[in-house]
Amino acid sequence: MSILIKLNNVSKNYHSLKRNGFSFKWEIINILNKVNLEINSKEVFGLIGHNGSGKTTLLKIISGLLLADSGEILFDNQKYDFNTHKVGYVNNNFRSFYWRLTGRQNLDFFSSLTNLSKSESREKICFFSNYFGIEEKLDKKFMFYSSGEMQYLSIIRSLLADPKLLLLDEPSSSLDPLNREKLIRLSKTYLLEEGITCIWCTHNLDELDQVCENFGIMSEGKIKVFKDLNEKDTLCESYTFKVLSKDLKKLDSNNFNYDLISKEEKFVQIKINSNGMSLNTCLKFFLNRDIKIFSIDKNYFKKEIKKKLFEQ
Repeated sequence: MSILIKLNNVSKNYHSLKRNGFSFKWEIINILNKVNLEINSKEVFGLIGHNGSGKTTLLKIISGLLLADSGEILFDNQKYDFNTHKVGYVNNNFRSFYWRLTGRQNLDFFSSLTNLSKSESREKICFFSNYFGIEEKLDKKFMFYSSGEMQYLSIIRSLLADPKLLLLDEPSSSLDPLNREKLIRLSKTYLLEEGITCIWCTHNLDELDQVCENFGIMSEGKIKVFKDLNEKDTLCESYTFKVLSKDLKKLDSNNFNYDLISKEEKFVQIKINSNGMSLNTCLKFFLNRDIKIFSIDKNYFKKEIKKKLFEQ
């Protein structure tokens, strides 16, 4: 499989003015530190990391909205030309839309900036708006949309010009569960059929299993790439369970080690470290003692784990 986009030692710094007593000085903040990344054509690549790790900055540099201080980006083994390569970008910032225009007027305007004919533009707008269930709301002014509806329009806009590379920065964060599943299905059908390469940036680890082939973790301006999705489970530090308050007695009577996170009248949340017990062992323990589980959360990427990931 051919490599669509390749990053060689891409770095980005910002300058911040810091106060030191009665004087000020400029401080250099390193956002990206010699990032190297290869993404195959037609691949959906997952990107995860804590807030401030550099994910959005990386996507903006790839999209052409920001320039890297150093390094090189290759697109189809050629120097990246932001004016000729088709790239779609979706984020949670909707200021680029015209809020006093309707959703349809916005999409018509942005499609006019591409090489689409009016008939092709209308066909695409109709298809995607029906898919996300907002066709009847397209004639409403943008300022009156909910955040989820604004996100639909942002996704539709990014797909109008048939991009070769699609950058999704937390695309499901404003969506309800039903349309989140629609977006995931879209990645498995439309993106695959159209041969669109995608970088899917998310905080939701469950989305990785559903949409991505490979994934990378960003931390402190660096990226670590994993070729096997199963590896993410080895990075889990602990599990948080929600169980009935009355079942705590069953845990205590068996000397079960846990940390109490929160306690309500009917439910409690407890945390169990993965070093002491695997998830399967926990589930078997609960099942054998008739302890009902109402939710399970995995806690990933604590400071110690991130430090270990990026050891040289």
